[in-house]
Amino acid sequence: MAVKPTASRKPAAADSADSTVPDNIEGEFITKLAHDPAHLPDVIMLLGYPGPSALDGYTRLYFAADLADYYEIPSDAIQHIEKATDFPGPSGAAYIWVRRSAEIIRKGRYTPDLKARFFSGSILKDYLGTLQSTRNNNG
Repeated sequence: MAVKPTASRKPAAADSADSTVPDNIEGEFITKLAHDPAHLPDVIMLLGYPGPSALDGYTRLYFAADLADYYEIPSDAIQHIEKATDFPGPSGAAYIWVRRSAEIIRKGRYTPDLKARFFSGSILKDYLGTLQSTRNNNG
């Protein structure tokens, strides 16, 4: 009995036969976010419990099921949401892909309100400056 090969498709800008992807392993988030492999989105992935926000135009993402700390994310910056079926906590957790340039507000019972952009701004510059001076001092 002959085995039928799994169907595959080539990305739009395939350069070689090595770039084929079997249909049955491509995730929904790849289809949504990387439909054009030549132009990948600049996003970050967060994991938590999404819910409504008290702020207009925002979505809340709780860090944990105790609902103590959370991010306020501009709803228009959310590129994709996918259920986290493998997450060991209560049901409802999700992976959320957000534009890296989005201004996200961190809030919570034990956290002062903090607006930040991931991997940009003064926090990253301060960290890189500290890292560089540490390297210089350690020779």
